[in-house]
Amino acid sequence: MLQNQTFQAPFPSFNYEDLGLTLKATPQVHGTSDVTLQVEFQIRGLGTQSFNGVPVISNREYKGTVSVLNGQTAIMAGSISESEQRSLQGVPGLVHIPGIRELTSATQKTVDAGELLVTITPNIVRASFHDPNTGQAFLPPAK
Repeated sequence: MLQNQTFQAPFPSFNYEDLGLTLKATPQVHGTSDVTLQVEFQIRGLGTQSFNGVPVISNREYKGTVSVLNGQTAIMAGSISESEQRSLQGVPGLVHIPGIRELTSATQKTVDAGELLVTITPNIVRASFHDPNTGQAFLPPAK
């Protein structure tokens, strides 16, 4: 309410949200075959519900360390979801009378299923060497 007792609706507002998969992996190579990955990933998507007309965003996050051999696959996360929706269309009142319901209405059932599996496979492209005096890594000269 304003001072002169009139109502002014608030300005509409909106936010942009990044949806999908965001992945950050920091590798550490140990020798010629072991790889340790510090992994952070986030999966964001529109949920099936809304609150005051605003869709709810589902959010899953993972932060951790994974050690695997070069070329081997590690499973990071998995998700299985299933939803079922049933609807009944027909003449109001008649859809509740047994026997007449089958003649005057239509029933529909929708089932949605989804699976998500996040895997990561590190591959060492070329080895680096460490200077024993300084400890710094360097790449060997190209042939």
